[in-house]
Amino acid sequence: MFLFKKPKFIFLLLFIISNIYSCLYFINTGHLLGEVSDFNFKSEETSIYINLLIIFFYLFFLVVIFRFFSKIHVNSLLDNDCRIKWCKAEFFWGKLLIIIQILFIFYFCLTNTFGANSVNRDGGIISALWVVLSPDNLFFIYYSIFRKSRYAKYNLLLAILSNILRGWSGILIFIVFIELCYRYREGKLKIRLLSKICGIMFLLYPVILAVKYGIRDSFLTNSNFGESFDRSWLYVFNNNGVLGYINGLLFGIEQFFSRIQLFSNAVVVYSLKHELANFVITNKVTSYWQEGIYGIIWNRIFDLPTSYNLGEVLANFIDPQSIIGSWNSNPTFLSWLFIDPFQIGIYLLFTIALCFITMFLVKKITSSTLSLDMLWYMWLILIMPGWFASLILFLNTLIIFYVITFIKLNVTIER
Repeated sequence: MFLFKKPKFIFLLLFIISNIYSCLYFINTGHLLGEVSDFNFKSEETSIYINLLIIFFYLFFLVVIFRFFSKIHVNSLLDNDCRIKWCKAEFFWGKLLIIIQILFIFYFCLTNTFGANSVNRDGGIISALWVVLSPDNLFFIYYSIFRKSRYAKYNLLLAILSNILRGWSGILIFIVFIELCYRYREGKLKIRLLSKICGIMFLLYPVILAVKYGIRDSFLTNSNFGESFDRSWLYVFNNNGVLGYINGLLFGIEQFFSRIQLFSNAVVVYSLKHELANFVITNKVTSYWQEGIYGIIWNRIFDLPTSYNLGEVLANFIDPQSIIGSWNSNPTFLSWLFIDPFQIGIYLLFTIALCFITMFLVKKITSSTLSLDMLWYMWLILIMPGWFASLILFLNTLIIFYVITFIKLNVTIER
């Protein structure tokens, strides 16, 4: 029973169960879940091996590697024992992040960019600045450090508003996770409270989906939100009254598990491994180590041709009618094991190195245990789905957060 009060255990169990369910669903029906449901795959034996690999790497990174690296001792910039530094940084970041988030909301509303399921950007310097600065990542870091700050609730509301306006609902899962971790560490997390939170999320999830789909549709079609919301409401609930709501609940459960499972996408990548390998050989797909902001800088310095990341190419296989690069699909961590098996050792070392650097930076910034919970969550949603560009962007945001905090504290101290 004690384990079921640990938020990290609950979330990891949910993600593993979703993959087991997806695998069993495939074995029983012959169909995959999610956006790759139209793909045909016949080998049940291979699918079982793929699922076992997924479970293994979940445990490897989020249990073994995380526990090992979390034991590393680092002198932190923001330590609970030094309240003067803590209060100065808390006040500074609380106000600065409010300004950043408000400006970002105005920007993407005016330019109709940064919408969910889209890589649409205006290509200008300001757009690039928002990518590098990453207000979402700044909020994740800030909230996990200064959860008790008087400015935290304002930044929380702005972060929710920003994500909802862009058609993202994942921020709500992050908040639930962090709040559960906070209460667990404070000794306030009870089974009854946990059950209530899960129940409320379950009952509200279909409504959240309808709102999210409505916003995404209005982004993509440039249509009125009211019309888009009506279409998405009918899509989710499929009826009126109690029966429609029950349909919405069932749809929500299916959608949730199909979104967090990786099995289906991993199977598709495995079936396309030769085609994707040819894309890599011909430099049409960026290698994993070149993904993200530093890969872009590398290509610019050495005047290398621009290529698409693996997620964008996979999305084009899923929907050949779409414009390549207009959206992406998670390739999963296993993708490069299938595409280039001769580099498994280098690939694992690269990923473990990213884990170490992010752990080191978080510990260098703060001694807050809630920040380690935040980092664990980022590993969960970025490493296993294969979002290396996002993980590297998160790493970059950690560097920015540390540098700005270091400069601010030292300038203040000198004054």
